[in-house]
Amino acid sequence: MLRIIVETVSPVHLSYSPSVGTFSPTLDYIPGSVIRGVLAKWYDENISSTSEFNKVFFHERTFFSSLTPTGGYKRSKVIPKTAYSCKYKPGFMKNGSHGVYDMLYDFLDKDKQTIKDTCGHDNNCNASIIPISGYYAGTSKYESIEVRKRIEMKTSINSEVNTISSSNLYQLEFIEEQQKFSGFINFSKKDLETAFFNKLSKNKLILRIGSKTSSGNGKIILSELEKYEPQKLAEQEERLESLQKIIRENFNNKYLQPDETIFTITLQSDTILLDKRLNYKNNISPTDLAYYVHPKLIDSTPNLTNSNDPQIAFSSSKIIGGWNHLWGTPKKNANIIEAGSVFIFKIKTNRKDLIKWFTKAENEGIGERRAEGFGEILFCDEFHLRNIGGG
Repeated sequence: MLRIIVETVSPVHLSYSPSVGTFSPTLDYIPGSVIRGVLAKWYDENISSTSEFNKVFFHERTFFSSLTPTGGYKRSKVIPKTAYSCKYKPGFMKNGSHGVYDMLYDFLDKDKQTIKDTCGHDNNCNASIIPISGYYAGTSKYESIEVRKRIEMKTSINSEVNTISSSNLYQLEFIEEQQKFSGFINFSKKDLETAFFNKLSKNKLILRIGSKTSSGNGKIILSELEKYEPQKLAEQEERLESLQKIIRENFNNKYLQPDETIFTITLQSDTILLDKRLNYKNNISPTDLAYYVHPKLIDSTPNLTNSNDPQIAFSSSKIIGGWNHLWGTPKKNANIIEAGSVFIFKIKTNRKDLIKWFTKAENEGIGERRAEGFGEILFCDEFHLRNIGGG
């Protein structure tokens, strides 16, 4: 597995779909499809081996993750959708804000009469709490990782005479310069990883991504490419056992029997799932886990009580598009489950097997179009283990 870090040299504008109106916002991360495409272009122009190119970029198990802002860390994580913070001073305490609260356990407790709805920071703040999104990182304490952006006013071009159309103005949002983004590339075979690393690590690549590249925008530098080992099984086991302990302490074995295991799945990137009729899905079901992770997960339950209760999930979805620069055509619209969505399941199985299955899934992703960075997951997110009371 390779860790890739890029740095923005000029403003970058990235968008899944055409904007509606006169303002076009940018994504605050670099999609895996963008990195895959720009590296494929460089590979095609500089490496003559067609067979190697096909193996690297078209193998179904090659996974280009999305690149998230680093903020001085190796990589940041997506804040889960169970995270809430003060309406007036949102963010982690390390950033000087009123803290972020993980509401997962509050929402799970069906018998709880009242759910926390005010900040209560230092027993002084009575502001309501609202969902918070973005990225976070940290070791002993978490902090928000912000992406610096700016908005530029542009003048459209009159297509009939190819001159400025003074009455038509629009705004583009850009990711500012000198910001680093990191992710990983997981190859299906070790020899492909070695060949890819040897070719790219010798070159400090200057690449262009996004829109308005002809105007000098979208310039990035591949600043670091290094080999690294994914998380060890012992770390996964520790997270899983910590979650079982918290569930038991908070709910007095109400949801967890001795032979049962509860686990969470947090999406670290947008995810595309299809049912057996090829319709897009808005949730992760045991059927999906059985198909993409391991067949035995068909026995998992998407709630904590019984099969008649609705699924426990904290998620949202949206429709995305895209543009294929090679063909010069728009990509087919797809319905995605948004990054940060959280799903909780319960199962009776050997925990060591469960950890092995999801360690593999974390490295390879789940769902469709994984080579483009869709479907990155996090098993038993540490956020749910350390941030119960706000931080």
